[in-house]
Amino acid sequence: MDDIVAFGTRLGHNMALIRRQKRLSQEKFADLIGLTRQQVSNYERGAVQEPSHFVVRRLAEIAGIPIEQLTDRTLREEDIKSDVEIK
Repeated sequence: MDDIVAFGTRLGHNMALIRRQKRLSQEKFADLIGLTRQQVSNYERGAVQEPSHFVVRRLAEIAGIPIEQLTDRTLREEDIKSDVEIK
């Protein structure tokens, strides 16, 4: 159970960092991922313990990093690719 909580907290931290690095509001970020603003808030607070594979894949695409890097450790600002075009 602790591993699941740690994963949700780490993913939430990473999601917030990616969003801030891309200078996006929670609402705009939610639109890009296919979530609501409230769902983004829940992720960022670590309240979502079992994210969908689609959300994880989309976050990795937006950050320009492999999924494993997104899910296996806490990101730093320099990990996120600034030259990735967001579609």
